[in-house]
Amino acid sequence: MNKAEARFAELVVKVNRATWVQENFITDDTEAMAADAIDQITAATTELVEQSRRFDGLTMPPDLARKFMLLKLSLTAPAPKDPAFRKEMTTIGVSLDSAYGKGKYCRKNGECLDITAIEKIMASSRNPEELKELWMAGTPFLRLCVRATRGLSSSRIRVRERWASRTWASCGAADTIWRPDEFSADLERLWNQVRPLYLSLHTFVRAKLVEKYGPSVVLADGPIPAHLLGNIWAQEWGNIYDLTGVKEDKGGVNVTELLKKKNLDAKGMVKYGEGFFTSLGFEKLPPTFWERSLFTKPADRDVVCHASAWDIDNKDDLRIKMCIQIRGEDFVTIHHELGHNFYQRAYKNQPPLFQNGANDGFHEAIGDAIALAITPEYLHKVGLLENVPLGTNDVPELLKQALDRVAFCLSGS
Repeated sequence: MNKAEARFAELVVKVNRATWVQENFITDDTEAMAADAIDQITAATTELVEQSRRFDGLTMPPDLARKFMLLKLSLTAPAPKDPAFRKEMTTIGVSLDSAYGKGKYCRKNGECLDITAIEKIMASSRNPEELKELWMAGTPFLRLCVRATRGLSSSRIRVRERWASRTWASCGAADTIWRPDEFSADLERLWNQVRPLYLSLHTFVRAKLVEKYGPSVVLADGPIPAHLLGNIWAQEWGNIYDLTGVKEDKGGVNVTELLKKKNLDAKGMVKYGEGFFTSLGFEKLPPTFWERSLFTKPADRDVVCHASAWDIDNKDDLRIKMCIQIRGEDFVTIHHELGHNFYQRAYKNQPPLFQNGANDGFHEAIGDAIALAITPEYLHKVGLLENVPLGTNDVPELLKQALDRVAFCLSGS
């Protein structure tokens, strides 16, 4: 296990460096280098998992047994032994990632839009035909995914699926991955607790959209068309708050206006995020964070703008990659992403297989819990807001929270 961890840790750093460059400088060469690094770690991990099978059934100390389990589960997508087929799969995976960053949708007027431009239009446009056009035809990721996978025959996909199924079964991980009964039961229990609130929100928003666009666009008793919710993924609905008919309290909080009033740039917004975590007792981010992170979209090249947090060397080389816009939504996202960074650093002295935390879901849960802490009281404490609004009319603020938080958690259910 010591040898396996050392090998695994070395390859993880190589993959992190290669994919960081690929996402920040999207070219055929960087895609090839990232695919090669991912292919190496996939092959090595598959080999290590197969070697570990000879210890199946042995009674081990809990920490060692967990390492063997995590090693098996680190194969998020088991690959075939055929080197050519495995390389083909990794190459396609990297090309899909790059497609998100370099994809463009060109309209009939000749204007070509990247994903950031499309997000801006979908947040503010109230033209249902324009929104439908951008959602259906203009999502660069989906359009280029089809193009990238066109060369992969259905027969090869079936071969890969059969291999993955056999690999999981041989690892003894099939039940853990595909039939997590206790997890499913917990998920169903939690969903039923929140379901009445979500259905009320869905019904309310749908009724307001019927008023705005008419029953020919939005059915009064059906699903809400995803393109009308102000977000390209239909995950957060806060951008259509103005359509709800709920007037904002005069003492309400508009984070975007507060940020602009302070004349903050992207890095300044991140400084506020760092201050949140240092106020909890965490150490400041290392100087390399500020030197190596990507805070704004470069003017001269394509990058993958989807916000992400990186721990390149699993030690102190922490970074975020984000095309920050001066708006409240991004202010919250910054706090979320930094939550990943501080979580990552907290685990840096753990053995390699324990450095990802107890469960991937915890990372996201902590990030979203931090996002809920971006309250008027917090904004006042850090000097962005002069006075905390009175709580006599908190319906507008609670509705905004529901449109973003409740919708985000449950819109896919």
